[in-house]
Amino acid sequence: MFSKEKKKELIQQIKEHLKPGDMLACPMCKGKEFDVGDGFMVNIIHSGISTTKIEGSLLPSAIVICKQCGFISHHALHILDQKRNS
Repeated sequence: MFSKEKKKELIQQIKEHLKPGDMLACPMCKGKEFDVGDGFMVNIIHSGISTTKIEGSLLPSAIVICKQCGFISHHALHILDQKRNS
């Protein structure tokens, strides 16, 4: 589970990717208040849609949830960490 500090850090990392002057806003309802999921989500990347096997590359992502409408956005952790570590 992500600590409160880790959640704040993730939101800050996402905000760093915005253009100067832009605000983090929900694309559905334009809400401005968000929460970060308690852990990361793992998406599986594979080449076919007809297979039922769970195999392929993994893509861990942070999930950001709009507090107004519940819209969920996924943010690839390797991209957020890349910017912080560069």
